[in-house]
Amino acid sequence: MKKLLIAVIPVFVFMFILGSCGSTPIIFDDTLPDNDVAIIHYTGVNIVEYNGISLSWKAPAFGSLEIKIPGGNTEFILNGTVGTANMGYTTYHNMSFKYNFENGKEYTMYINQNLIGIHEGKSTAVKTHIATYRMSSNSGQTLIMSHGKKV
Repeated sequence: MKKLLIAVIPVFVFMFILGSCGSTPIIFDDTLPDNDVAIIHYTGVNIVEYNGISLSWKAPAFGSLEIKIPGGNTEFILNGTVGTANMGYTTYHNMSFKYNFENGKEYTMYINQNLIGIHEGKSTAVKTHIATYRMSSNSGQTLIMSHGKKV
């Protein structure tokens, strides 16, 4: 019986972790067709405001959050801490991030310490890179890479 428990418990733990990775998409306006929204696969800190509207989009600890918003000039207000014990942590305290997401397109947006990366589709491959921004509480948002090349 003890051997059975030792074999079964890791399977349940794995299934729980795998099940918690998927999340229900956040659809800002469900009346819009897919070609009138931008889809963002987001990993990072919490989004507490979208284009001046207060909200609470919590970033998952594992996996990504799928967000469907109308395309166009977008401003997210970011709040939370991201990083690792080895690399250090970066705290975003109501920091503004702006980007022009296009209707009908899919993006991956991720935060890695003080950097925010934007890629085409659901990928972080070099060939899909669109832009990387350095975020600073002093100077705000600065473009440092565009389509895989330093700016």
